[in-house]
Amino acid sequence: MAATVHVLRPQSPSIAGYLRVGHTGHRKLLDLHAGGRLSFRRIVFDATHFNEQLELAKTLKVGGCEIVLDPNFAEMAMVGRSVSSSIQRLPWANLHGPWQPEDFDRRRNQDAARAIAEFSVRAGVHAVLAPTHLLEQMNDAWRPIDLRMCEALRFELDQCGGSDIAVDYQLIATSSLLKDSTNRTALLADIEGMPVENVWVRASGFGATATGSGTRQFVESLRGFHEMGRPLIADMAGGFAALGTAAFGAVAGLATVSGRRRALRRQTGKRRLPVAGALAHELMSTNLTATLKKINCRRFSMPKAGGHASDATIPHAALMEART
Repeated sequence: MAATVHVLRPQSPSIAGYLRVGHTGHRKLLDLHAGGRLSFRRIVFDATHFNEQLELAKTLKVGGCEIVLDPNFAEMAMVGRSVSSSIQRLPWANLHGPWQPEDFDRRRNQDAARAIAEFSVRAGVHAVLAPTHLLEQMNDAWRPIDLRMCEALRFELDQCGGSDIAVDYQLIATSSLLKDSTNRTALLADIEGMPVENVWVRASGFGATATGSGTRQFVESLRGFHEMGRPLIADMAGGFAALGTAAFGAVAGLATVSGRRRALRRQTGKRRLPVAGALAHELMSTNLTATLKKINCRRFSMPKAGGHASDATIPHAALMEART
């Protein structure tokens, strides 16, 4: 008679952990991967350093990792960042200074989306983040431009042989903007119709050192975005504050940083978006993909053909159910 196995503690689905590769430390990641000690299966590369990190990207892709490209478009509108040598090497950079909203009317600069699409196809990535900018107010001139660029990127990817490359929307905003329910409703209406799979949320004032009240405000600000039915990724998040957002079902995944990565600054120098690189080692040592209680999450349905890589090789982000 066959023995009956009773599973006392069934394993819960793991949350989706994205690791952003900074401009340093990528060789260490190669060593970790070679030793079987790199637990992350979803890796984000900055376009600015992709060529020097190409060996790591190829190795991870062969090993079954999902590769996501960040075109670093927001940095190109920042004074000081836009003129750096790494930014200037990109085909969609402005060689004469930071991009301005007036550079992107309906008759100009569709070449930027085409250049990003061609770069993504050559790089062989699975997904690319939409080219967006930091929003500090709802009437920001970048808001309609970002939406048009997202649609243009999807079109250009399809045109140049990248129909299998997914586009994820990157919402970069201040915490004060996200706190307002009217603003959130408007942003939800903007993103809901975009040809994207996941939505990445990167908020100023919410990082590895966020307080308990700050974490609660961030969780509450994301509640309405669940109506889109798309997984939410907390970008540039680290520490126990980030793990808390996943534990309460606010996000399906977390993206932290290895090595160093510079923060975004507005022209005034007063705004600084969080970078979690300082605490990346803490998350890696405690295993960012730590499982949660099964009641808090369910496996997100597989993307249709042309989306992220199949679940046979790369697990897709688990969609965390919002709890009221």
